[in-house]
Amino acid sequence: MKSQFKELYPHLSDDELEEVEKTLRQYISVVLRLMDSLESDPEAMREYKALAKYFKKQNPR
Repeated sequence: MKSQFKELYPHLSDDELEEVEKTLRQYISVVLRLMDSLESDPEAMREYKALAKYFKKQNPR
């Protein structure tokens, strides 16, 4: 993954690239935990879907 970041951000040092990768992995971990939580709670999933539908109507692409 580091080489892909190097292509995107050639001006970053190796230490900065490692920090980017670490931050992305932490972000992905949080998103996955949120989705696991939603999937295990039907009421929370319904609320999530309702909010997603509402915001999609407010911000059509």
